[in-house]
Amino acid sequence: MSSRRKSSRRSEKTDVNDMSTDDFDKILAETHSEMKHMDEQIAGPTPVYVFPALLVAALPIYLFISPMFDMNLIEDGMTFAIVTMIAAAFLTMSYAKVANKSLTGFMKKRTPPSAGGKTQKDQLKASFARNCKVESMAYSLFINNLSFVLLFLTLAFWLVPKIPVDMTAGASYSASVVVPAALIYGETHGYTSIFGQ
Repeated sequence: MSSRRKSSRRSEKTDVNDMSTDDFDKILAETHSEMKHMDEQIAGPTPVYVFPALLVAALPIYLFISPMFDMNLIEDGMTFAIVTMIAAAFLTMSYAKVANKSLTGFMKKRTPPSAGGKTQKDQLKASFARNCKVESMAYSLFINNLSFVLLFLTLAFWLVPKIPVDMTAGASYSASVVVPAALIYGETHGYTSIFGQ
């Protein structure tokens, strides 16, 4: 008897018919934010993105060893390695998140092609899913790399030189590489909303 009373009290407290519209919207928003990540489809394993992330994160080294910044590859090798690894980790997780989100969107918006026979239908579905995964991964690489390069160039050539603090070339390099990667990570994982998404 007591368990029935508890469940009836619980249902009385959360009865949708007795709630105001604002309370209902609030509970609906909370539930949506809690369940948001559960329906995300996986585009591919995260280690697939490590090589592109290392490549993109290491590209600024070429600029900073030029006479413009005058860093030395051997003397500043430890700084280059640490910063590249940190930026690559941020970019790898960002690639995976954007690819998963875009794959989920593709699969919800598009319908797989239909065919006459069962085996042909299964082959078309598998091909459709594979093509959507490839497209979502390519989209993720394009968007994240474009964002990284634009943010890096903005920081390296405009914002960091205007900071009224005397920075070494190593500190300038570190800020110009890690900050864009961290911003992209925060944006893709929902920690920030700088770009309005």
